[in-house]
Amino acid sequence: MGLGFRLIFFEDDGTLRRISYARYLRLHRGEQSASFPEYAGKRVKAAQTVVRNEGRHVVDVLHVDWVIIPFDCRGRLDADEIDRLERLVVGTMGDQLVRNNVVDIAPHLAKPHLHRDFKWTPASNDVDRLYRYLLRRA
Repeated sequence: MGLGFRLIFFEDDGTLRRISYARYLRLHRGEQSASFPEYAGKRVKAAQTVVRNEGRHVVDVLHVDWVIIPFDCRGRLDADEIDRLERLVVGTMGDQLVRNNVVDIAPHLAKPHLHRDFKWTPASNDVDRLYRYLLRRA
């Protein structure tokens, strides 16, 4: 038994598409050969999952992040949007110390932007479909 990662795109027509994590990592590193031309200029809803495997079959879903992945006009990750995402993530990690009776509210301001622009809330049928898709061979 082991742990694995699955990246599942929610297509506009309602289908689910598993994306090779190796290909996604190449895309994230900015390799020229890695692109998804079919997603050029789109913001794609996806589920980043951590799963438990027996052999090559998923037997349990341990964690799901519901994310929006921005693509540029060439089907690569939108570098400006990824930079903005990284700044927002770091911004939510600010220390919450009070200095000279002043509270840093930057982390509280970054979180709504992060959730609005790079996260999504699935409907219950999206959750059901994802679990059925991942566990279909169990």
